[in-house]
Amino acid sequence: MKKLVFIKDHLFWLCVVAFVLFMCFFDDHSYMKLRDLHDQQRDIKKEIAELTDSIDNYEKQILEVSGSSEKMEKYAREKLMMKRPNEDVYIIR
Repeated sequence: MKKLVFIKDHLFWLCVVAFVLFMCFFDDHSYMKLRDLHDQQRDIKKEIAELTDSIDNYEKQILEVSGSSEKMEKYAREKLMMKRPNEDVYIIR
């Protein structure tokens, strides 16, 4: 009988606690899911920064190479391992 009286007297607060627990752990907008989404957002922003840096690096390389045909040939030979049709290339590392 005392349990029923306790539940009846504190029904509002029990409902509030149940609602808060439901919202924190089981809802579509729960704290756990929001934290995971925040972590994904942070990782994506980091990846965007890295890709932006690599784009800047490639743009600098394009500007260096597009200046003259000698630089373009040097880049093609060193970085892309290209060769002329009548020559042999030996790679020593």
